[in-house]
Order: sequence, then structure tokens, then C-alpha cells
Amino acid sequence: MLPSVAALALAGPLLLAAHTGPKSVATPNVYVRLANGLRVLLVETRSSPGLSAYYTVVRAGSRNEVEPGHTGFAHFFEHVMFKGTPTWPPEKWEAEMLALGVDANASTWEDFTVYEQFGPSAALPRIVELEADRFQNLAYSEPELQTEAKTILGEYHKQASSPELALEEALVGTAFRRHPYGHTPLGTLADIKAMPRRYAHSQKFFERHYRADNCTILVIGDFDGAAVMDEIRRRYGGWARRKPSEPSVPDEAAQKGERRTRVVWKQPTAPRIVLGWRFPAWRAGDKNAALHEVLSELLFGPASALHADLVLGRQLVERFDGWSMPHRDPHLFAFGATLRDEKHRAAVLSAIDAEVAKLADGRVDAALLADVKAHLANRERARLESPAALAGAIAKAVGATGDPEALWANLDVTTRLTQDDVVQAARTYLVRDGRTIVDLVGP
Repeated sequence: MLPSVAALALAGPLLLAAHTGPKSVATPNVYVRLANGLRVLLVETRSSPGLSAYYTVVRAGSRNEVEPGHTGFAHFFEHVMFKGTPTWPPEKWEAEMLALGVDANASTWEDFTVYEQFGPSAALPRIVELEADRFQNLAYSEPELQTEAKTILGEYHKQASSPELALEEALVGTAFRRHPYGHTPLGTLADIKAMPRRYAHSQKFFERHYRADNCTILVIGDFDGAAVMDEIRRRYGGWARRKPSEPSVPDEAAQKGERRTRVVWKQPTAPRIVLGWRFPAWRAGDKNAALHEVLSELLFGPASALHADLVLGRQLVERFDGWSMPHRDPHLFAFGATLRDEKHRAAVLSAIDAEVAKLADGRVDAALLADVKAHLANRERARLESPAALAGAIAKAVGATGDPEALWANLDVTTRLTQDDVVQAARTYLVRDGRTIVDLVGP
């Protein structure tokens, strides 16, 4: 069991907070901030006996790649962090993880990079040791950077073989003219090709962002909280606090007027249209993240009028695709439609405009809204029952807000949304002046 706040307070000069979340998710939580600024969130849940997730969130992603010509370095470190240290070289590290039965992975997003371990709770002491070592003692040479840059270039070309990457690059590149959200977490092709010559910049990027006070450790599952916390103190306590030297991220000016761009795909493919409306940043306890998901379902979900008309009825659209992701700064509410024929493009856009106008006019289907809210709330709580899924959800909240407990402030926001909230969001955000359109056409 996790120790009480009082017991933790006796263990050292720490900033402490305890929070009791909904019992259907996990309770209690203990949030600790070490003297060097490292944040630690321990969450007990018995949903997966004997298993635990150990995630390290670095609040650095493509948003932090502000120097022109130097994109892709957040994603680079997702790779190079597996290159080992003098104590744990990569072959030894991989063999140890395999022996422990631990799945290890990592991913890079716009606002953060997350390193994920999931496996037997008995392996946690060794996981803490290995993770503390690589975050404090990572070592890679210039030739290793050059080798890894070639791997990343291959990954880029692989993703570029389908239209999705081209659509995303066109969307964010058109919507954002100053903010680093204007490039994807992969980075631009030109910058990836130049990466082998950027060894000095890679070291600077690591020094800037891989700091104790820019990292959050999440331990979720069935474990001995006191023992794990003691091990974290022992292994990370000596991680020296460094003064941050992050360059400022430029603000994106308000969009004035619809923007539209065209992508010509050289191989035969289904035509597509992607729409992105400027949407606010995600903050703990506010309605924007919940509104993002609710609007997605109301407009484009399987029970929506657009799906009934364009997919099932007139069959002008093969499918709708979209994403919902919290962001640190204002980003996009975006959705795409794969068309059955190029000749349907204008009709599909007209139908989407009509449904958005209905919401802005106050014509919200009350029964559908109630069903959507219930569906999303149930889906979210079911998703949070496993340690890895809960750790992933908390990681996204940390990336957007910096607050390890922000997720709990948002768990019941969806159920409190009203028709007026939906109408106001449509009137405020789903407007032409804040919209970007990408048309993908075949040869």
C-alpha cells in the first residue's frame, strides 16, 4: 500500500500533495516533487494484480524545436535514449528487460516524449535503476548520431509512402506560420537529412529539456508504494538540478480568413479532404478537451447525421477520420473525409458546413448529445482500468498542462457539458476565419 502523506513528509524536504480520485479509476494517489524538481505520481490500482506501468514523461516535443532548420530532435531522442550508458550498454539493457519480462517502448508527440515500461511489479526496482541511469548518464557519439539519423530518415520515407503524412504536413504547415506546431514530430525531410551534421545541437537539446524538473515519473499498478518511492529517491536524488535555458516558443497570431491548400498524390489514391479549426489549449478542469471529443462525435461519429447521410445514405464518403489530443498551446480540431469520387468534394464540404451551422444555430440533438456524453464517459473509464492505459492518459495530461493530477480534474467534465456549451463552442471555434482546408487529389 502507499504511505500516508504524513509518512512521506517525514522522509525529506519535498513538496507534497495527495489526491483521492474516483474509486472506479484508482485511489489513493500520492504526488511528490523531489528537491531537484523531479515530479513523481504513484497510483495504486488492483485491476491487474502483480503488474505495473512505469512511465517517464519528458515535457519536450516538436513544440520545443524552435530554431529554423533543427526539427526532429525530440523524435531523435526517442531513438537515442535506447543507445545505453557506460554501465548499461544497449545489448545489456535489452537483455535485462527481456529477462525481467518488461515491455519497453517510447513515443514522441508535439508537447512531450514518453518512455514506457510495463511488466511485473517485481521488476520495478531494476526498472528504476535502469531508467535513472539512462536519464542521467546517456552517452552517444557523433557516429552513433549519424547512424541513428539514417534510421530516422528511413522511418520518414516509410511514413511518406502513404498520403497521411503529406496531409498532416500540409494541414499544420498551412495552419501555423510561426508556432513550431507547423511541423510534425517527425521533423521536416530537409532537417532530417541535415541531422548527421547537428551533433552539437543534439547535445544542447538534451541539456535543455532532459532535466529533472522537466520530467515526471508515473508509477501505476499493483506495487509497494513506500518501497518504490524509496528506490526513486535513492536513484534520482543525485540528479543535479540545472538552470533551464529554453528559447521561447513564438505565439501564433489569430487566424483571419480561411486557408486552403492542395496536395497532389503521384500514385492512384482515393481523394480526401481535411478540415482543421483553431481550437484552444487544454487546461486542467476546463471544458475544451471534453468539447473536442463531444463535437467530434456529434459531427462525424457513427451516430452523427453526416455519417448517416454521406457514408450510409448518399455514399459520397468512405469514412471519416480524426483525432482528439490535448495540446499545451492552441492547436486544431481536425477531421478528414475519404471521398468515393473527386466529383463529390463540393457536396461533402457543403454538407459539413450545413451541420456545423446547425450546431451554431442552436439545433443540437438532445438525445444524441446525451448518448455521446454517456458513451465517452464509459469509454474513458474503461480505458483507464489497465495500468498502461491509465499511465498513457496521465502522460498526455502532463504533456499539455505540466500537472500530474490534471487528468482527475477532467474526468467528469464531459458529463457536465450542456447544449449551450456545444452551441457556444461551435459559434466561437468552428468558424471560417479559423479554418484550414487541405484537398488531396490523385494524379
